[in-house]
Amino acid sequence: MSKRNLFEYRRPVTLGPTGLLIDDIITGFEGAAITGWTSVVGQYTTITLIKTDGYFGAHCVQIDVPTFVAGAQMYRATTNTNTGKYHMLAYVKVITYYGTTENDWQTLSAADFNSTVTSFAFRISATDVKVIHHNTIVQVLTTPLEVGVWHKLDAECDFDAKRTRFWIDDVLVGDYTDTTLVIPSWLHIGTVSSSVGRGKFYWDTILYGTIIE
Repeated sequence: MSKRNLFEYRRPVTLGPTGLLIDDIITGFEGAAITGWTSVVGQYTTITLIKTDGYFGAHCVQIDVPTFVAGAQMYRATTNTNTGKYHMLAYVKVITYYGTTENDWQTLSAADFNSTVTSFAFRISATDVKVIHHNTIVQVLTTPLEVGVWHKLDAECDFDAKRTRFWIDDVLVGDYTDTTLVIPSWLHIGTVSSSVGRGKFYWDTILYGTIIE
């Protein structure tokens, strides 16, 4: 079975407006446990497998950070080269932001191992939505994502064209040229391990990898 047929056999998931498939990480959380991810939780925070409210199937992951005392996050290593197109996709449902400021947020991001450079990311807050492309932060929505509704987050980094693009619910919200691209080596969802960020979010179907043309 070819690689293309293998991933079509698993379960095709639309990537951006093009409908292409990827070949690295596909996580739908349909098992009995959260596998393949390292979870970090602090005081008052939780990471929980929700079994009744997933976007695909029944299961999704809840990351709940009700206070600024500590954060909660999930991360895993990625496979990368310095050529081709990489997509990062996830579905997110905001249950509550807990507050009304830009400090009430969670992120979906791809970064280098020591986190000194964020290659590309979505930052979903109670005031707006920002994207990050190679440590440059840009506001792309002036209002927050609607609470209680699943939203699709999709980013593409083209290492050959030196271009990074972002979609929210299949609408292009950012298109940037990056002269210096840093290859991410890990994928991250949630807040951070320090007392930064707050909110209860559901996450489902996390994908990352090169596009299969």
